[in-house]
Amino acid sequence: MVSIGARVTELLEAAGIRVIHDETLHDYPSYNGSYDHSRAAIQDYLSKNPEICLVLDLHRDAAETADG
Repeated sequence: MVSIGARVTELLEAAGIRVIHDETLHDYPSYNGSYDHSRAAIQDYLSKNPEICLVLDLHRDAAETADG
């Protein structure tokens, strides 16, 4: 997902749009709570950068059961 975010960043910046690309692994060491962790990070960015108009939060959602 980080590489996809890097590509999105590249395209947006080429269009003159400023980007903050957070490369934090919110699902490490556990997938549980990853959405809560990313939400907290986004809220922190928004509080520090009130000029932000759009947030893109990319997830891979690839959880797998024990039997595959």
